[in-house]
Amino acid sequence: MKRFILAAIVALVGLVSCEKELADAIVGTWEATSVEMTVEGVKLEIDVEEAGLEMSFTFNSNGTASVTEKADGESFTESFDYYVEDGMLYLTAEAETEGLPIEIDGKHMTMIFDGEMLDEPGAKVKIHFIRK
Repeated sequence: MKRFILAAIVALVGLVSCEKELADAIVGTWEATSVEMTVEGVKLEIDVEEAGLEMSFTFNSNGTASVTEKADGESFTESFDYYVEDGMLYLTAEAETEGLPIEIDGKHMTMIFDGEMLDEPGAKVKIHFIRK
């Protein structure tokens, strides 16, 4: 029984440690580099710079963040709160919270949007970022 309790404690500490590492790893400014889209079985890859677009997220250590998007000479910035849990990034703005899977590997991050979030059943979008 003691071994089971010890194993459970070690597993829990490991999970908390991984979550804290992911939460710490996201802090900073991330610039979009490319977008992969799959809609109705058709895959499209877009180089953000070549398309004349800009998108960056800034995540602060206090749980606040902002996103800035630029296209066609116009700029848009929105602020929101966030937290990371179970490999998901949860964004809260205007009393609505959306969760999306993220992957962070050093200076590279990927956000994954599914069709439900995009109001496009079956669609999938991956946005690749690099830390500035």
